[in-house]
Amino acid sequence: MSHLTEEQRYTIARMLQAGCARKLICIAIGKDKSVLCRELQRNSSKRGYSTPSAQEYANERKERFRRRRRFTDQVKNHIIKHITEDQWSPEQIVGDSKRRGIEMVSSERIYQFIREDKALAKELFYMLVPYKKFVHSITSDNGTEFYQHKWIAKMLDTKYYFAHPYSSWERGLNEYTNGLIRQYVPKKEKFTNYSDKDIENFQHKINRRPRKLLNFENPKNKFFSFINKKVAFVT
Repeated sequence: MSHLTEEQRYTIARMLQAGCARKLICIAIGKDKSVLCRELQRNSSKRGYSTPSAQEYANERKERFRRRRRFTDQVKNHIIKHITEDQWSPEQIVGDSKRRGIEMVSSERIYQFIREDKALAKELFYMLVPYKKFVHSITSDNGTEFYQHKWIAKMLDTKYYFAHPYSSWERGLNEYTNGLIRQYVPKKEKFTNYSDKDIENFQHKINRRPRKLLNFENPKNKFFSFINKKVAFVT
């Protein structure tokens, strides 16, 4: 841990007054040289380093940090927007916010929010619920949008599996379909730039294309021809 206690700050102040070398001070407080350097840079006043002022500076900074990291509605809406519209990870949201000076909580707190909020999971559930009795299993990647996989599996009365990291071949159909979608929505293009009608049109075009694997039948007809069988879905 790089945080210092008031007692350690007292030791630093007394040893500096005594003219001790920084190496000895680091040994005395049990901290790395970089911790001591950062402490002196951040918590020294114009008169030098003293325990009361250093502790006061540290407490003020801690309070400002705590206020900045509150989970406000603004923070929540920012997170939801980037997860649902841009498919960003919590780490990407935090990193971008830090770079742009935007108020944001930690990536751990975002993961906790995703686990607690079933809204993202419900999107998948409502899409599959009309075919509930036909769903044998679901296989997805390890994206944060699938944190509620246990809830989804329970609601659909099915089994839920995860592909191994960096193993896209375990979800081959999904990766292939992503490639088809990118023919209409380029990789760096946002889906929000297209209307619901546009998306529906892309969907119909893809699902009505003849597929060699299906003996040149299209997926739409093939799906409904097998609707009376229990099938597996790959997300």
